[in-house]
Amino acid sequence: MEELVSISVTLGERRYPLKIRAGEEAPVREAETMINEKFNEFQLRFTGQEKIDYLAMSVLMIVVDLLKHKSIDGNSSVEIVNKLAEVETLIADTLKKN
Repeated sequence: MEELVSISVTLGERRYPLKIRAGEEAPVREAETMINEKFNEFQLRFTGQEKIDYLAMSVLMIVVDLLKHKSIDGNSSVEIVNKLAEVETLIADTLKKN
C-alpha cells in the first residue's frame, strides 16, 4: 500500500486539507491550478455570484473539456463519475464543517 501524504489545496479561495497517495500530488496540483484558473475566469466574467457557483461551473467546464478532447470508453466514464462523486463529497463535508 502506497504511503499517504497530507497536503492542502486551495480551490476558489478556500483551503482544503487532503490525504492522498504520494504519487498523486502532481496531478492534484495540476487540477488545483486548472480549477483556479477557470474560477478566476468565471469570477471576472460573471460578477456578483456566490463563490461556490464559480467553483461548480469551473469543475463542470473542465470535465466537459476532458470529455470532449479524449476518447472515453465506458469504464473511463464510470471512473470519472466516481471521482466527481468523491470530490463532491469532500467539498460538501468541508462546507458542513465551516
